[in-house]
Amino acid sequence: MPFKQKTELEFSAKAVKRSADELKTLFEKIEAKAGNWQRVKNEKILKECSEKWQERELRGDFEFEFEEFFLNGEQTQIVRCKQEQCKDKKPIDLRQNGSWYDISQISKHLRTCRIENNKNQLQVTFEVVFGLDTVYNLDLFQKGWYKLRIYPVNEKKAECRRYPNGPREESGIAEFTPTYIRYRREERKIAEAFMFQIHRLVSTKPILGDNPLEIEAEFTIELWFGEDDGEEEAVSTRKLHILLKPTVHDVCTVTFDYGFMLTTRLTVHGAITIINQPYSVELMADHESNRLERALLHRAEMEDNDLMDDEMIASYMCSGQLRIIRQLHWTIKALKDAIRLASRVSDANPPMIRSEAEISDDERKYLNNVLDKTRIPDNASKADRAAIQEKIRTDIVDMIHSNLAKTCGNVMNAWKSFLDCYLKDKHWKRDLSVKNRGLRMERYVSGSISFMNIVKLSKNKHSLEYYDQLRDKMLASTFWGHLPRPPVLVQETDGYNADMPIIIRDCYEKDPSVGTTPVSMEDLVINDVFDQSKVNNDVVDKFIQNRRNPNDVDFEKEELRIAHLSSFEPINQSFAAQRQKNMRDINVQGDFIRPISNVLAAKESHLIIMLHGLEGNSNDLRLWKTSIEQIYPLAHFEYLLCSSNHNLTQETFEEQGKRITEEVSEFLLAKEVLPEKISWVGHSMGALLVRIAANSAKLEPFRPLFEDFVSLCGPHTGLYYMDSAVVGAGLWLYEKWKKAASLKQLALRDASQVSDTSIFKMAPNCPLSVFKRVLLVSAAGDRYVSPHSARIESPKSAFTDKVNGTSNILIVETLQKKLEVNKTIVERYHVFHQNLPQDTATKVIGRAAHIAVLDSQVFISAFLIASRAFNSGHGKVTL
Repeated sequence: MPFKQKTELEFSAKAVKRSADELKTLFEKIEAKAGNWQRVKNEKILKECSEKWQERELRGDFEFEFEEFFLNGEQTQIVRCKQEQCKDKKPIDLRQNGSWYDISQISKHLRTCRIENNKNQLQVTFEVVFGLDTVYNLDLFQKGWYKLRIYPVNEKKAECRRYPNGPREESGIAEFTPTYIRYRREERKIAEAFMFQIHRLVSTKPILGDNPLEIEAEFTIELWFGEDDGEEEAVSTRKLHILLKPTVHDVCTVTFDYGFMLTTRLTVHGAITIINQPYSVELMADHESNRLERALLHRAEMEDNDLMDDEMIASYMCSGQLRIIRQLHWTIKALKDAIRLASRVSDANPPMIRSEAEISDDERKYLNNVLDKTRIPDNASKADRAAIQEKIRTDIVDMIHSNLAKTCGNVMNAWKSFLDCYLKDKHWKRDLSVKNRGLRMERYVSGSISFMNIVKLSKNKHSLEYYDQLRDKMLASTFWGHLPRPPVLVQETDGYNADMPIIIRDCYEKDPSVGTTPVSMEDLVINDVFDQSKVNNDVVDKFIQNRRNPNDVDFEKEELRIAHLSSFEPINQSFAAQRQKNMRDINVQGDFIRPISNVLAAKESHLIIMLHGLEGNSNDLRLWKTSIEQIYPLAHFEYLLCSSNHNLTQETFEEQGKRITEEVSEFLLAKEVLPEKISWVGHSMGALLVRIAANSAKLEPFRPLFEDFVSLCGPHTGLYYMDSAVVGAGLWLYEKWKKAASLKQLALRDASQVSDTSIFKMAPNCPLSVFKRVLLVSAAGDRYVSPHSARIESPKSAFTDKVNGTSNILIVETLQKKLEVNKTIVERYHVFHQNLPQDTATKVIGRAAHIAVLDSQVFISAFLIASRAFNSGHGKVTL
């Protein structure tokens, strides 16, 4: 059989056999000198063994430890690899039942261990282009000059330039032109792009592997503000996580926080363009170990080098080179697939991209050519043979460098042509935006699960302790490591996997938004291609026309079109199947919550009134307001962020409730046309004030308009049964220091008898049954307001508490009975926030979980989608 037709497996088998024979001889020699049944301590013999391995060119100073002992009455001999970096510390059994047992595994282990500890790396270059068309003032505090800056994180070698023909930026930072913004809902055109070229050392193992290379990169995008041009300073940041496989194409929405709620759609394209020997000075600290020849022989090092002739070495080098070229061809193939999607032509094959048949044919010709050159004439003398061998090896290396450079040039040409054609393509930008939003919406609810309770509110199917266990099982499940994600992920708004909340919903009435149909593994197919042309866009245009609002800007209209189209995006069926399987494995019978099927809110005008809690202000709920606006673009929502209790939250519930009632009443009476729906959001103590205002006589005429009430960690049964003595003591001190009457009421200490306290009296006098739908949100780890109080249920300890238990049970029963009699839809949401601040006072006292329902954009988005809050029609629109 000709050499070049032999498989690597045959060479490997031959090498292993020889290794086994040599090892057997060595171990027999050790056994004879050291004596049977004794631990070998002869350093000379161990040194001889190590030297023998070095002679066989298994480089590295390996240390071995041999032992002999009886195991179940049989003689056993083992060897341990003592390398510090060795990943497998288990002893390898060499002898069993008096005969040599699988001795080849020690040879295999030592070769594998050496390869794993080898630091061979190649330089991989990838380029990322950021395009910015428009910035939009979602809700800025101040008018002034705003600009965006982008730069990579933790990259040793990165260059930046304005695309397409700008000079290199010395700072390595993409700095977009500042723009002056005056008004809310104002959009400003930017129309600029920057390209980053990043060089990174990557292990040869994935490069020479069988799968396309994946590169993860992180960028920081900063928002700068200044009242005067040139005097800007950073006011907000976002982290972008980009995954190239081996290209990336995405349009993501980036929104900054609180006082600087600027938003934009950022176009991102990237590709792996060059793989070669390290040549950047910053990456050449260990240049000798990263030579291309050594990297190409990476797989050959698994064999015995003394068995390899020049023809075999040349074959391995060619094989390694072809694997690198294959990686680069995968980039070209990915660009071809992107062009097919962008042009919406199924068989698009642009002339700049060669076909796979052409590539394969070139590779075969190249391999045959190289192997032909390795043949040495039979009549060559010994001296000539050595010179010819050296020249052949040098020629092969030069040829490999040349071929890699040529292939990289082809990739760069294809990449440049792609950007020239499609970087500014508006239709494809919309397609990418739709795909990005669809993945984000699915991601938000991937950790949400719903349970249907047929029984009363007082008889929940599962306890909070069960939910704690369920959370742990979900985080340990396979599906949690593979949550749907867009190619470009914004940590603060999309969340890394470690940031994603788990939301558990308890329903007490059948909800059509819940996916209750079991998912069959056999029925699932992956549907990654979505034809948007089949979706009727006229409904969006008609919706915009019916608004008749001259203040609607193009950015908002495009956001609405994107949101509408994304609601038709197919879900990731493979992920859904894996999640369903994992849940069956841990015996969970809940239902998964699907993304919103239609984001076009009903045409009725809808007022949402928001109330802050103790020591808060109206800005506490601005993130809720802007999140609703982003999920339902151009919806007929209006907002009232109540401010009448600023700096007055220490006063009694009654005083604060009266001010809220007056504020809401004045707002409604001042309107020429009343809203057709009114919903409420209350955080912490604000949830109690919502109940007072909604049940007041002054707002009774508007009560038929009341829709949803979202209670965020509301202390409906007071601050009883808190699991933190530190918090209890702190609240007591705060009450004394501030003379806070409201805090005394929350603790049910405002009367000598519990039955005379405000919380107790509010149960019958300020029920929640005035709303059509009540959503009770509790947070695990909240030590300010216990989850039981937020969920309006009694903890187990209340039934054994002879002092206050009866009062707590009466409050809960009264509130629950009112809801059940009036047939109000009630849903309980228990949220597990992930990645909260650790080892801080905020974590210890439980404030982090209490506040996260206000300042976590990931949670707010996830909750709004999972609950369909303020969209109880579930997307049914009449135009």
